[in-house]
Amino acid sequence: MVGKKKILLLVVSLVFALAIPVSLSAHGRSMVMPWQGKDKHSVSVSFRANATIIDVSYRDNATFITQIDSLFDVLNNDPRMEIVSVGIGGTASPEGTASRNKKLSHTRMMVLDAYLRESMELPDSIVKYNDQYITWQHLTQLVDSDPNPIAHKERVLEILQKENLVGIDRNGDPQDGRINAIYYIDNGATWELLQERYFPEMRNAWVTIVTTNRDEAVAPIPAAEPQMEPETVVETAYRGAGT
Repeated sequence: MVGKKKILLLVVSLVFALAIPVSLSAHGRSMVMPWQGKDKHSVSVSFRANATIIDVSYRDNATFITQIDSLFDVLNNDPRMEIVSVGIGGTASPEGTASRNKKLSHTRMMVLDAYLRESMELPDSIVKYNDQYITWQHLTQLVDSDPNPIAHKERVLEILQKENLVGIDRNGDPQDGRINAIYYIDNGATWELLQERYFPEMRNAWVTIVTTNRDEAVAPIPAAEPQMEPETVVETAYRGAGT
């Protein structure tokens, strides 16, 4: 039961909900999904630059994988625990070509999906995918919250808010113009600092699993004892003589 296990929420993720309850089989056990008391469990695994293999020796991946496995142990062994929905995503840092980064984010997402399906049967109907490509909002948060601000912090934050900039990558193909704009601040010095300090945080895949605890059986309310109907008293009028 997750309420007792206290599974740690590691990242803020999107909640993927479905319109109707679904049934699934977890290693042969049928699981029905009611819609009360939902809990969200989110875990993110990191990837080395240009990599799509989950390396348990990299950063905190060993801890995150242990938490995924612990959650599935609970789901497989506690009949009160049910899955409502699963969201899986992948991301890439902005260096490299646009086509390469899109492929990286998608492949990372599918690698995590394959790992999850080795531990539990997940029907496609409850799984939602989101290969976000580059999470600019995450980069904005990293830059803004850094206790040791970079030299051009305010300028970088201003550029990161401009979602409609269009640029050209090294192959001459269109790419997000924020990459070019940040590079041109000081001929790449700030870009290299971002790459060293923040980009490793952006190369990941994440899963958000929404679960619920099945309601405890409620004892039926005893039926009220039948009440005796009061007897109807029929009064008989006697007419006496001479009346």
